[in-house]
Amino acid sequence: MYLLKFFVYQLSLFITLIVINFYTDKYLSKPFTRIDLLAISISLPLFILIAMLIDRSYKLFNAIQLKNRIVLSIIAFVFAASFLALLDYIVFEITGKMLFF
Repeated sequence: MYLLKFFVYQLSLFITLIVINFYTDKYLSKPFTRIDLLAISISLPLFILIAMLIDRSYKLFNAIQLKNRIVLSIIAFVFAASFLALLDYIVFEITGKMLFF
């Protein structure tokens, strides 16, 4: 149960990171403008919050061996990417518009 809890926690954090990164990436471009500054000022607190949550999760789940945490994190990342791709496919089939890709 403890491993499943860690996996779900990592999965939710990875989904959040991927979505935030996707939506802020299109606003950050080579010539630095006010829009870039606004995108950074909005996304930076979110990234700091997620980093604090990740740090907290590793303190809470300190009883899990490091190799198990690494394996579960890799699997959670693959599941997060697959979930977002599947979600994008389902939305595209229903509306005809792609969410992410």
